[in-house]
Amino acid sequence: MYSTKKEAARTFLLHCVHGDVDAQKAETEGQEQTSALSTSVGESNKANTASMSESVDQKVVQRRIPPPGDGKKIYDIDPMLKSYDGHLDYRYGQYIKLREEIDKNEGGLEAFSRGYEIFGFTRSDTGITYREWAPGAKAASLIGDFNNWNSKADVMTRDEDSDETESLEKVRGQGEEDKEEEDKEQCSPVSVLDPLEEEEEEEDHHQREPDHINLPPCSFEVVQRESLPLKNTHLTLKSEIMMDQPPLCDDQLDHKNKNTNHKDYASPKTTPQHLFNNIIFTNSTPIKMVDTAEPPPKVSIHDGGESLLKIRIDSMHKKLKEPPRLLSSAAGKPSCSIFRVPQSMIDCNGRCYEPRVVSIGPYHRGHTHLQMMEEHKWHYLDALLTRTHQTKSLTLEDYMKTVKSVEDEARECYSERIHMKSDEFNEMMVLDGCFILELFRKVSQLVPFQQDDPIVAMAWVLPFFYRDFLRIENQIPFFVLESLFRLTRGDDEKETNASLPSLAFAFFNNTMHRTHQDLARFKDLKSKHLLDLVRSSLLPESELHARSVTNPGKKKVPSNIIHSISKLRRAGIKIRELKDAESFIVVRFRHGAIEMPSITVDDFMSSFLQNCVAYEQCHVACSKHFTTYATLLDCLMNTYKDVEYLCDQNIIENYFGTEAEVAGFVNSLGRDVAFDMADCYLNDLFKDVNEYYKSSWHVEWASFKYTYFSSPWSFVSALAAFVLLILSIVQTIFTIFQAYQR
Repeated sequence: MYSTKKEAARTFLLHCVHGDVDAQKAETEGQEQTSALSTSVGESNKANTASMSESVDQKVVQRRIPPPGDGKKIYDIDPMLKSYDGHLDYRYGQYIKLREEIDKNEGGLEAFSRGYEIFGFTRSDTGITYREWAPGAKAASLIGDFNNWNSKADVMTRDEDSDETESLEKVRGQGEEDKEEEDKEQCSPVSVLDPLEEEEEEEDHHQREPDHINLPPCSFEVVQRESLPLKNTHLTLKSEIMMDQPPLCDDQLDHKNKNTNHKDYASPKTTPQHLFNNIIFTNSTPIKMVDTAEPPPKVSIHDGGESLLKIRIDSMHKKLKEPPRLLSSAAGKPSCSIFRVPQSMIDCNGRCYEPRVVSIGPYHRGHTHLQMMEEHKWHYLDALLTRTHQTKSLTLEDYMKTVKSVEDEARECYSERIHMKSDEFNEMMVLDGCFILELFRKVSQLVPFQQDDPIVAMAWVLPFFYRDFLRIENQIPFFVLESLFRLTRGDDEKETNASLPSLAFAFFNNTMHRTHQDLARFKDLKSKHLLDLVRSSLLPESELHARSVTNPGKKKVPSNIIHSISKLRRAGIKIRELKDAESFIVVRFRHGAIEMPSITVDDFMSSFLQNCVAYEQCHVACSKHFTTYATLLDCLMNTYKDVEYLCDQNIIENYFGTEAEVAGFVNSLGRDVAFDMADCYLNDLFKDVNEYYKSSWHVEWASFKYTYFSSPWSFVSALAAFVLLILSIVQTIFTIFQAYQR
């Protein structure tokens, strides 16, 4: 019954994943195996077992296995998979292609799965034979302990005349009985280095490494024996394809070294057609199997310690020359502006740096939850291409050439090495860049949009776009957008007078609500990407081109951070709204009061502030204005009572959540950030507030006012006490004066 259950489970998997007709064949084979296994039992047990097996299998088929078809019956079994139908359809299509190749070139799945009977090690009367299917290889040989690692001792021969099908049958019939008796434990796994790899276009951006390792020569003392155990065997192949291809990179080499027991079958799409001959390399050197109980021959290696040390030193030299991958050397250059957020900031702020509905750039490209907008990107690109082809006779090739001209500069903008081919990288830039430009034009009404366009028509989509376009990990270089914008700019007056920054500000102003007079000043603002564009427009104009890089010749006295607003109030420090400020990060301290513009705290602003702080923390040549502002908010708001007071003073407009949630967000925003306190733009404010707070006169006077004038009743009580004091003094004076007259 164990075999029956196993076959039924295998059949169910075939049906669920592929929906293929061969699953029904596998089910029939499982029933036949069940009947065959029960022949050794009595006739009554045989009938009962077959009946039970058939009944169980029929129930399994009826209840769990969908009928053969296009693979969509799986959704009837598990409706939750319907949300992943796009990916499952893609996987099913890949299966169909692979299955067609196997049926066409290998004679079916069953024949394909039985290749172990011919290839690899087989045993015959003449000894051990090793066969390897290696089309396109020029030479092959076996090396190992059995031949003292001599690559010329056992050179394999090419069997060009044998037909593959006939060879399979011949070997299968010749050594079937011997292979059943063969002790598998006497042979170690075979390490195979297959030279057939997919043809890749040479790229200067990828560091290639050789696909073989030359070990240093070692001296051996080989004990002469009548027979040697087969301990370890390596197959070395020299191929024309390998000579024409670039060497493998480290990732490919590591993958192949970890899968040394796996034989890769070449694909007709990646190998020249004239090399696909039925070529079998064989090595028929007689090697007698020895008893496993007999100890292996003693092999001594001269200077083994020195050889191992040399290997380690060579490996260390190789690592010294390897460039960083996760954080490339370009990350320290001013040109690098698009970063992966450090894990420490992710731990504090969660997933605010990852896009939710649309991916821009390479970091989050291909994620499953972002695939919905990928189709709309192509739709927008098609609309833009159609319009520009009619007006300017532009083609898709013109778009690709425009991006190709700035590809090297664009790659340097990312802190990680982008492992994408040139055409794939340029396609991504064209697709994402044109999608952003076309969306900006539609929102600004420079081009008409369809009424049923879900991106514009559905209310929930655009708010997510506002946030996703301003995430640090979800950017493409601004000069790429400018190149595509100049290429696709229309001839009408509206689009001719419009600039890319003005279109971007018009798009984001739907949620930021800034005046047109403020935005007009930034029509030609230069930036690194969209996040830097909006961030730079909020900097004070006097600080617009400032950089928070310490100047050794300019000494400033660093100040300390200030206390919470609750403690500052006890020292007599007030806080009031600053109106008509050029930006919400402009903060002043005058006459014992902190003046701050009002700021709206909602989902957009919280995401924007977090990404601005992350950008300033990563960029080496960026000012730290938003980091300083986040630190100020973190200082002022420690508890929900502080948030309540700031809301009462119109400093905070809370659309984020409860006062406690706002306090938690602000505290995480300013946590574990680094900046130079002496060089920040609020250094003077921090210093003045601390000096005012430390003044004893201010503290005593504020304490008196807080005690006697914090409420109307306390004021009345204080006034009554003062009046009584005055009356008592007057009465005392009159009493003394009357006594003096007497």
